[in-house]
Amino acid sequence: MELLELLAFLVVLWLTSRWVMAPIRSADDAALDNTELAALEAERDARLAAVRDARLDLDGGKLSADDHRALDARLRAEALDALRVLDAARSGRTERR
Repeated sequence: MELLELLAFLVVLWLTSRWVMAPIRSADDAALDNTELAALEAERDARLAAVRDARLDLDGGKLSADDHRALDARLRAEALDALRVLDAARSGRTERR
């Protein structure tokens, strides 16, 4: 009988600890999500700034039209990838809530 009581006590202890720790675990997950989203937003902003900078370089005569077209196509593709990743992360975050 003592073994059964010990087992019941351990189960109750485990369930109680899970219940008490649940808010702490979810707060840690939210902080991690916010950090990841901030990094993805910074990546998006950097990619979009690179597109704008390339246009300014063209206007300032630092790039030829041909060089700008090639660079612009690559930078826009990278910016779209960053936007897709950010959108996917945001939609994944709202689905978890």
